[in-house]
Amino acid sequence: MTVRKLKLIAPNSLAIVGLKLEDGSLSGFEYSYDDRTKTSLYILPSGMMATVGTSTTLVDSDGKEWGRSDVEFYSLSRSK
Repeated sequence: MTVRKLKLIAPNSLAIVGLKLEDGSLSGFEYSYDDRTKTSLYILPSGMMATVGTSTTLVDSDGKEWGRSDVEFYSLSRSK
C-alpha cells in the first residue's frame, strides 16, 4: 500500500487549515492518500478517522470555504 501524507492546498494556493465539523466548528486534521485504492483519509487530532462526504467543507488560511473534492483534486494534481 502506497500511502502519502499531504498538506492540502486550496485552489487559490493557500493552505487548508481546518475541516468544518457538523456543529460549525473547525478541526485540524492530517490528510493521507492511498494511491493504490484511491482513498482519502482524514485523521482528527483525537486519532479518530473523520467520515467525509461530498458535502465536506475545508477552510483555507483566509477563512474561505472549499468543497473537499476541489481541494483534493488541486492538491493531488500538484503533488505528482
